[in-house]
Amino acid sequence: MADHNRRFARPPHNLHDAHRPVLHDPASLDLIVSCHSTRKLRRNLTLRYRNREY
Repeated sequence: MADHNRRFARPPHNLHDAHRPVLHDPASLDLIVSCHSTRKLRRNLTLRYRNREY
């Protein structure tokens, strides 16, 4: 790895760090990457989701 870095490493053109800040609450990641939808349970214990009945 050191040989690879010695041969191919280049300094950045811009020293500004453009990374977004780290999420402080790991639980918020679950909300970001999950899909939420509201459904109603019918009297016969079925529900409709994406035009299908379960």
